Amino acid sequence: MLALRILMSTEFARAICLGEFFMAPEPEKAKILWDAKIYDASVAFFTVDQKIDESIARKFAGTGASRETKSFSFGACPVEKVGPTKSDKSWLAIFTAPASAIIIGEKLIIPLPSPCAATSVRWVGTAGVSRGLEKIREKSEDGGWLLPAKDGIVTVTCGHDQPSVKASDLGPELWFSIPTGKGPPNTVPHQKLLGPSKDPQKAFLAWINAVRDDEKKVPLKMLDEASALAGVPDLTSKSTPFHDRDNLKKIKKLAREKLGLEMIGEDRVVAATLLDSAWLFWNSPRHRDLLLSQKSSRALIQINTKKGITLSAVLFAK
Repeated sequence: MLALRILMSTEFARAICLGEFFMAPEPEKAKILWDAKIYDASVAFFTVDQKIDESIARKFAGTGASRETKSFSFGACPVEKVGPTKSDKSWLAIFTAPASAIIIGEKLIIPLPSPCAATSVRWVGTAGVSRGLEKIREKSEDGGWLLPAKDGIVTVTCGHDQPSVKASDLGPELWFSIPTGKGPPNTVPHQKLLGPSKDPQKAFLAWINAVRDDEKKVPLKMLDEASALAGVPDLTSKSTPFHDRDNLKKIKKLAREKLGLEMIGEDRVVAATLLDSAWLFWNSPRHRDLLLSQKSSRALIQINTKKGITLSAVLFAK
């Protein structure tokens, strides 16, 4: 059942209607959301040049969006005058998490709903993988977490697997991203490798191996879809940040049968450019941990750019 998040309307309107949210690069867009106290990860925003009501918003969020959508919020921006006429612009936000993170002083409180069988709360700073010593502290007595004072980012992921049931393919959902201190830097290591390229897959693999080399990890070899995995499904066919679990299962089966490889997990982000994608990969603890996994030896990289939006999916295997 979809939940309407009325309490988020003011925060979303502040982020979307003021400034140039949709034209901003990913690091700047993230800061706009954080400044508006919106910490939900994987939020998808839409605007339309007409007024919408709850029934229209609910219908769109339930049918036109990912099946993993848990809740939505909507509203209208102030009316703008365009020549002799007025222009109405409404916005709709859909996202996977049915509840918002709450920050009280230096404490993080997450009103997690019942679908979460397991919750992972992690922190990463400006360099390296998010190691155990850098994770934020254990739950306090009132069910919150103490946020680190250093510059970085916290992510909260929700697992839906019950202990007695086989784990679902390729991991939990990322629900929240929360800055600490001044937040993460707006650059990534070796970003010169991510300029305009005729072969973005090779460019992205070069960047992955450069940051892996910094952490003394073995370089990854490219899984060539054309030969080794002919007919592999396209993970970028749906322009959403949600895992395409049906196609992931098909690729997992193909890799095991044709190459004897085991899939470890998928990093998947939606951003304006390849560089912005790398920023998201690097500044999310869970994404960075998978990026720098010691288990990985191969990578299947699929990148699709349409109408100025880049969807990057990287599948790691051993």
